[in-house]
Amino acid sequence: MKMTTVSGPDALRWHIWQNYRDSRFLFRGENRDWGSTYSSLDRLQSSKQLPQHQWNEFDRRLENIVVLLDLLVNERPLFSSPSAALNPLRPASLIDQHDRLSPACLIYATLQHYGVPSPFVDLTENLETALFFASYPAKSETDVAVMFVVDSEQESIATRLARMPDTDLHRSSRHARQAAHGLCLRLGTGVRDVDYACNEDFRKLDGVVETITFAWSAEDRRAFNQLHQKLLIPLGSDKLGQKVSQACLHGLDEHAFDAIRVDEIFRRVCSALV
Repeated sequence: MKMTTVSGPDALRWHIWQNYRDSRFLFRGENRDWGSTYSSLDRLQSSKQLPQHQWNEFDRRLENIVVLLDLLVNERPLFSSPSAALNPLRPASLIDQHDRLSPACLIYATLQHYGVPSPFVDLTENLETALFFASYPAKSETDVAVMFVVDSEQESIATRLARMPDTDLHRSSRHARQAAHGLCLRLGTGVRDVDYACNEDFRKLDGVVETITFAWSAEDRRAFNQLHQKLLIPLGSDKLGQKVSQACLHGLDEHAFDAIRVDEIFRRVCSALV
């Protein structure tokens, strides 16, 4: 993978225009150089945010939300038969040994895009959208922003890419405004929140062809972020986001005092979609 440093957002745009005008290239922006990029579910499982005894409850609710969201979005059951419903597909099995995605991947990619932990990371066709995510505040003025360039035709990317379908529901969603797609990563192993080890680092995939770092002052980030918030984040007529909120609300349990951290995760998603 090529490593490049440019002077700022304008220099980044010029670099992309010179080298990556082909539509096969996708982008991902991050607000600082974290050193690695794991999926949100991998990070959650290794971060000790959930006590060990609450993980079964998290899995149960996530599976229920996936089933419900598939009913709301596709107006059909996720499972083809009662026997299939007894063995729900878990995120760890979304990729087979040939790097092919399961049919359920689109639901998990949708959940990821609206803030529910999943094995996916978001990519976009639009450089300005990627810059929006790189424009979130950094911890200090010395933090540089990072842009990743991804070749969607490279096999390790193409076989794992969940592209959003061209339907009325998706065309009016945040997905369409952000020209977003989901890339599935393999999950790690170990006892979650005790000795869990993350697996795939997005940055190390063969299809990530270049990492570009660039300076971006806090003031300029803030101005860019506020401008694009109005275009990319508000729900408005986003019926898909509303269906995600409905599914997550269904997963809340006011009386589950032993799993209050699980409730917090899904409640945070619901509040963000109001």
